Amino acid sequence: MGAVQNEGDVYQSHYNTILRRCLMSMEVHRGLSVHKHLTDPFDQRVYAAYAWKADAVKKYWEVPPVICELIPSHSEKRNCTSDEEFEAFVAPYLEE
Repeated sequence: MGAVQNEGDVYQSHYNTILRRCLMSMEVHRGLSVHKHLTDPFDQRVYAAYAWKADAVKKYWEVPPVICELIPSHSEKRNCTSDEEFEAFVAPYLEE
């Protein structure tokens, strides 16, 4: 597993032995927004996508994500409602 950090951004590659796939986890911070993705860069497949943007009035914990999609298979896609839910979905992919 390798991780590269660049000005608050984190890129991590991981070979998942169960899926037999090389996966890439990306977390990019731009201003008051965060974007996260879990992808298979060789197959150009997205397993999970997350985007959050701060609100000028609300506290950060009051602002839901703009995008939160979990895609365990090509035929299944579901929405999530928090960073914690996104991270819980992604974690097992990066542990095997």
